[in-house]
Amino acid sequence: SKTFVQLLSTMAQRLIPVTSVKPFEPLTASFQPASLKPSAALILIEPAEHQVVMATKRKKIDFGGSTVFPGGLLSANADGKMVAFLQKHYHRHIKAHNIDFDDLVSRCTALRELFEETGILLYRSAIEIESDKNTRYPQQTKMHAFGDDDALCIEWRMKVLNDPFAFEQLYCALGVVPDILGLVLWTRLQTPWSKTYARRWDTKFYLALIDRQRIHQRIIQPMGFEMNSIDWVHIDGYEQYKQFVFPPPTLMQLKELKIICSQENTLLQEYHTAHSVRKVTAIRPKLAVCPVTKQAMLIWNRDYLYDTLHMHEVECVRENEEHQRNLHRIVFGANKEMDLIMSYSRMYQYNPKNANDTHSKL
Repeated sequence: SKTFVQLLSTMAQRLIPVTSVKPFEPLTASFQPASLKPSAALILIEPAEHQVVMATKRKKIDFGGSTVFPGGLLSANADGKMVAFLQKHYHRHIKAHNIDFDDLVSRCTALRELFEETGILLYRSAIEIESDKNTRYPQQTKMHAFGDDDALCIEWRMKVLNDPFAFEQLYCALGVVPDILGLVLWTRLQTPWSKTYARRWDTKFYLALIDRQRIHQRIIQPMGFEMNSIDWVHIDGYEQYKQFVFPPPTLMQLKELKIICSQENTLLQEYHTAHSVRKVTAIRPKLAVCPVTKQAMLIWNRDYLYDTLHMHEVECVRENEEHQRNLHRIVFGANKEMDLIMSYSRMYQYNPKNANDTHSKL
């Protein structure tokens, strides 16, 4: 039997209306998927120009050659230990906004991985936190300049790469605190069940906004054996970056962000209401194939087929397929090309007469 990747490379047709789909693999009751490894990533956006920082990985590592949001695996001991440091400074904010222990650990992971991969260190001063009597959340973040000493930044990045416990030591040495108030939980994605995937991830994606004046570009550079380049990608035209290979989870995030950024004030509105409105739950896309067209696809949680696609073939609703209604999927074509079909616009209700009337229905 063909693997999922082999099937993608042999398909010759794209976007042919499908009449039915079935799970790509007949997973029996005895099938045990690989265990999930907790991880976190950070979507850092400069809102004025709708640019997001992204890292292109070297080819001989996980997701090799792909351009992704900075992130990586959780370090339970180091990131868990740092929670006590956060609780000391943010105890009022944590209580006011009900930020639990697991969330704090994941925020530490996202911040640490961002620094390791790009050199961007997000911070707040202890005085700033203590003087915030209204416990405002979220707040746009800022990047440490290291006194414009990129050699000092590189030295600390090497320390943290070799020992994640050094991340807390870095903040103590600089006399600042990790910025958890700039991050809002945006999405949580899990690798699909499949015999193809020997490794699976449970990734929390956090969103943060940063003003251009707070970005110190000379500090930002790839380093080590994992990163090939660090780039600011324009969300509005991410499809034009032919030199980048975006994996499916990244494509879905970019597509949603592009729709959000295309509507005035919606990005800021979504950022400021995400913690209370978005209600993030784990999403596990499902691998599927059309028996007639042989098209492979990833069915996501907001697709009308998602809840009925289990072990057997299911019939498609012709009207939905022809008019692309209530679809949320990635269809794979020849040469591993990917087409995103979705109805994100239905999830953002925007009234141009009232900028405050924008809200998501995610």
